[in-house]
Amino acid sequence: YAILGDNKALAEKAAELAAHKKFEMRYRAQFSLIAALAKDPEADLKAAVRELELKNDEAFANALSDAGKFFVSVTRNDLAEYIFAQRSKLFAPEKRNELVIRYVKNAPTDVGSWLNSDIIKDPENRADVTRIYGAKEAANLVTDVMAAGRNVGDSSVQADKETYFYACYDEYGVHIYFVGVDSKVKDVMAGKIGGSGYEMNLALSEKGPSYQWLFDQPKDNLYSPPWNSPHEFYRHLKDHVTISSRPIENGIATAMTFSWTLAYHMLPENGSTWPFELIRWTRGGGVTWGGKSVWQFGNWGRLKFAGMTPEVKREIRRIIIHKAYARYKAQRSAHSGGKIAVWQDAELGDPEFYEKAMKAEVERLDSLGKLITDDMSSETINKLYVEAVPAWFDFVYKAAKIRNDYLMDRFIENGK
Repeated sequence: YAILGDNKALAEKAAELAAHKKFEMRYRAQFSLIAALAKDPEADLKAAVRELELKNDEAFANALSDAGKFFVSVTRNDLAEYIFAQRSKLFAPEKRNELVIRYVKNAPTDVGSWLNSDIIKDPENRADVTRIYGAKEAANLVTDVMAAGRNVGDSSVQADKETYFYACYDEYGVHIYFVGVDSKVKDVMAGKIGGSGYEMNLALSEKGPSYQWLFDQPKDNLYSPPWNSPHEFYRHLKDHVTISSRPIENGIATAMTFSWTLAYHMLPENGSTWPFELIRWTRGGGVTWGGKSVWQFGNWGRLKFAGMTPEVKREIRRIIIHKAYARYKAQRSAHSGGKIAVWQDAELGDPEFYEKAMKAEVERLDSLGKLITDDMSSETINKLYVEAVPAWFDFVYKAAKIRNDYLMDRFIENGK
């Protein structure tokens, strides 16, 4: 019933199950919550289970969790998020680390420019990574699917653990600079001993996609697990990030830049937060900024954007427009497998499909491209960002949808 969207039938069936006293109280509560939300997406959840007389808030929290999992399983994310919000009110607010990141003109992008930046001269801009990663939790990581990508060290070994970072942003992206203090940096650079490994996570807003990556200083051998297939709302990290490391006086420093193209569809507003976690695996164990162990999204720290004015966002969008249009124009090249070129080719593609289904969209996107100038107005930038950028930037997905619709219509009409 839930998958079919029949809320009336779902509410009736869930209420029927909730009334069965043979079920454990926890499941009766779950069914009661499902029934209430099927009737009203903003239902009073405590009232929904009041007659069951749950013994405490923990029992109520468990029932909410069960109901939330059900709605996730049937892709009713709206109701799952509502449950999560209500359940969160049962707990004291978690104190999280937060670093305000500001807009900086001509922001530093490598270790050298960071060392000469005024940003690192202000202690308010520094975030210290101080939480010790527990030896027991680290030992449990042996069974983690990412074990091959991390070296958690040995807590019995003496090693420098002081770690800190800075962050800022400009028109081109978000820039993060972090330092792993290491008194044996010369031995590390000489290859006598290993350096530090890093494991990081970043989410593009509180509800946005999250990314994980690992690398070793000073190798810059960045590895980002492909937890999802790329699509119009998710891009692989490696295509949108740069990284460089070098030894400094007190250890090894790394600079990373995350291009706004990674998040072009959900640019942050002023005051927005991006969950962020940094774990440094030293020779003597790990330290973490926000979380208590790997995967604890709720405990990650937050990068809070400041200075994201309409003027700054307009410039970010202007740059993305140029990048998106360049990607789109590459679709005309048969040499690089461009979809526009391939579908027009009689041997490789389907010229009839191109003429009947794709040509009109290509002509629309081409005409929008003529609006691009060096001095585009805000109105033109906003128009192109909404009407053209998604298709320009990810034309391969646009072309695939057009192709799918064309074949479905043809199958319905002709049976083949």
